[in-house]
This record gives sequence, C-alpha cells and structure tokens, in this order.
Amino acid sequence: KPALWSMPGSPGGAPAGGTAGKPTGNPAGNPSSTPAGNPPGGRPFRLLFIGDIVGWPGLDQVERLLPALRRDRQLDFVVANAENIASGSGITPLLFERLLACGVDVVTLGDHVVKKNEIFPVLEKDPRIIRPLNFPEEFVGHGFTVVESAGNTAGGAAGGAPGGGAGGGAGGHAGGHAVGDAGGVPVAVISLLGRIFLPPIDCPFVAVEKLL
Repeated sequence: KPALWSMPGSPGGAPAGGTAGKPTGNPAGNPSSTPAGNPPGGRPFRLLFIGDIVGWPGLDQVERLLPALRRDRQLDFVVANAENIASGSGITPLLFERLLACGVDVVTLGDHVVKKNEIFPVLEKDPRIIRPLNFPEEFVGHGFTVVESAGNTAGGAAGGAPGGGAGGGAGGHAGGHAVGDAGGVPVAVISLLGRIFLPPIDCPFVAVEKLL
C-alpha cells in the first residue's frame, strides 16, 4: 500500500523558481521553528510515497487511483519508485511523462535504470527523475533533487537540478490539485540503492552522510 506521511512542519525560505544543489529549511529538524510554507489552517504538509510500480498493471492502478487520492487526501507532494514500470524492468521517457501527468512529482529509480537507456537524456536534464545517489559519480543523472511542490496550480512542479541546472514545468498534473495553497515548498528527494543480493555498489549510508 502507498505510505502516507504527514510532516509536522514544512521547510521555510523557499526561493522563487526552485532550490538547486543543497537541502533547505531547519537543519536541526525542529518542526516548531519552521512554520513558513505550511498550508492554510496549519495542517501538516502531506507527502505520498509509492513503490514499486511494476509494468502496465502498476501504471494502470496509479493512473486510475492517484488523481482522486491526491484530491481526497489533500496531498501536496507525491514521490514514486518506477524502475520496473517498463514491462517489469526499466523506464522509458513516455512512461515517465505519464506518471507526471497523473500527479507524480518526483520519480526515483534503482539498479534497473540501465535496462532502458533511452531514459538517460531525461535523467541528465529533468530534476523530477533521479537514479541512486551511491551509483558511480560518472553515471548519467543525479542521485538527489530539490523540487518545489505544485500546490493547487495546474502546471507541473518546478525544480532545480543539483549543480545549478533548472527544470520542471513541462507535463504537469492534469487539471491541477484540489489542495490547500501549499505550492512553492521545496522538497528534497534522495534515492539510495541497498547492497543485499545486488551487485557491488558504494555504501548507501556513507553516500547519504556525505550529501547531508
């Protein structure tokens, strides 16, 4: 089942047009000190995590259920793992765009990112899709991103690619979101690959510690 997590306080100090390259907000993690960016009425910022979307049956479920779920649960931001959405292994640019269109803000990938290399140009330029952070640095794309929540706007979420690149906008969420005005809140997303029953890879704990 999708995991719905309500964050007690959302990050403050959201710059216009997205945040690039580094996490923002309260480094101490104290919700009481970060009131800026909360939706009207003081309700928590609401995040939905979905994974693992597998093949056409998984995509069909997301496209059928997510728009209403986003509206009814007043979701501000949606992250989905979709490394197996293309016939059970990998992802294509078309499938990535379909996920954005039905309400996903950021797509995370794992080791199966290499199964469909047509996604590589998208990984390089679009901050709304990321591969594991603990992949070799030379690998295409980025292991983390910071993307602004779309709130109740009809367009796509804006984002800043690590290293200063800009992106977002294209695609968007069809019809907008029936949520409180929680747009413009920067959300950091990191993808990490484990090491059990997988080919050798850098330690995910060391990788995320260096980033944070």
